Amino acid sequence: TIYIKIDAVTHRNQTSIRIYDMSGVLVYKEEYLRTQPVEVRQVDVSRLLAGTYVVMVGADINSEIALKFIKQ
Repeated sequence: TIYIKIDAVTHRNQTSIRIYDMSGVLVYKEEYLRTQPVEVRQVDVSRLLAGTYVVMVGADINSEIALKFIKQ
């Protein structure tokens, strides 16, 4: 499990979380309506193979943040 803290400008907005492996394959996708500007989202990554992944978080309009994590 990984925890993603979202600290957004908007209070209520459509939010997306996408996880890609290092070859660019989408391995996880979640979209939901965020109702608070700051929240911590829990993502179960137990089904992913060991390796390095990139998490793309879109919390505000025209704004996307890339994070990297290593699953062992």
